[in-house]
Amino acid sequence: MINAVRRAMAMAMGGSRVLIQVDGEEDLLAIPAVLLAPRGSLVLYGLYTGYLIAIPITDEYKLAMLKLFSMMRPGNA
Repeated sequence: MINAVRRAMAMAMGGSRVLIQVDGEEDLLAIPAVLLAPRGSLVLYGLYTGYLIAIPITDEYKLAMLKLFSMMRPGNA
């Protein structure tokens, strides 16, 4: 999935509109999406309840996602 996010980011930076559609639950995909997205962009994802979440890509959100990501590494439990 991370490779799909990387490809999508490259396409978006080239001017294309990009949608990554996940069949099933991939709630954590927002973390690498925020980490890989350029500052000033927006990561959108839908919740199972039908709500749309918008994360503005700022240094603060990148730092928060990096902290979450680092806590998920093996041996950090």
